[in-house]
Amino acid sequence: MKYISDKTNYDTNKEWRNVFVASMPNTSIDETEYARIAAEHVGLDINSVKINPNIEPEKLYDYMYMCEDPYITSPIPFMQTYGAIAENGIKVTLDGHGADELFGGYDFDVLEAVSDSSTEEELQTVYEIINNMSGNVSTHVSFDEIKRKANQNRHKSIKYPRFDRLNDCLYQETHEKTLPTLLRCYDHYSMSNGVEIRMPFMDYRIVSFAFSIPWTSKLRNGFGKKIVRDMAAPYMSNKIIYRKDKIGFNSPMAEWLNESRMKEFIWDTVNSRDFIECDLVNPLSVNIQLNEFYKKGKNLYVDGENIWTSVMPYIWKKAMGV
Repeated sequence: MKYISDKTNYDTNKEWRNVFVASMPNTSIDETEYARIAAEHVGLDINSVKINPNIEPEKLYDYMYMCEDPYITSPIPFMQTYGAIAENGIKVTLDGHGADELFGGYDFDVLEAVSDSSTEEELQTVYEIINNMSGNVSTHVSFDEIKRKANQNRHKSIKYPRFDRLNDCLYQETHEKTLPTLLRCYDHYSMSNGVEIRMPFMDYRIVSFAFSIPWTSKLRNGFGKKIVRDMAAPYMSNKIIYRKDKIGFNSPMAEWLNESRMKEFIWDTVNSRDFIECDLVNPLSVNIQLNEFYKKGKNLYVDGENIWTSVMPYIWKKAMGV
């Protein structure tokens, strides 16, 4: 957008260009440095919003009430980020929602492309992309697993036969699964702070184009979203454009459950009478899960997410007063 602004002759206020990033220092999902590189490349400063997990329980319940929907990750970083945007007097943001669903930005979607691969080279590309995205070595899949997956899936039916398997999967993610949920949640995060989101990737022409091109335009040379990267390459640092690992905007619950007041809050919650009597959770199972989490010591991101997912229905019920 800075490039467009600089190249037009419209009488616009140059101060509209602001960059905000949720900063979660010393966690596995902090991307402040990448945000800084991107902003500096286009001549902008970043507004770093330091996310604070050490909030009072009442505040977390307020967040859940405003978000309305139960979700797999804590609303804390989203609510605080859009809150900071609002405090800076900004009413409208440009967000990148939809790019992953349209162009193949998630490893679990890319996996569908193994059945589209007709050569060893194409299989190798899919294999490389999936393992680069996953980041953590313990979640890597072997090349033999990729080939087995390819053979198994070739006999499965496609919901929308006009597409190859990857695009069939992405079409469902865009229209029926992941993206509708994300758009609904982000609408709640932003609008509860009086901020309205604009999403360039959701322009109907881009969506139509995304489903008119083959999977090989999206996954190529070891990269997902390859066509988007190539389009943006002239305007952005290569450190951003050709970065291979994938980190989503989420809550680092594994770290927070060890290093913040979140630990005390979760323990107090699962041991409370209300939680034990709640019909939306399994108190015994959650208690065992929590004990195993702390016994393990070093936990992955997904371990923290699983704890939150197990406790969250109770938090949602209490927040909504039902």
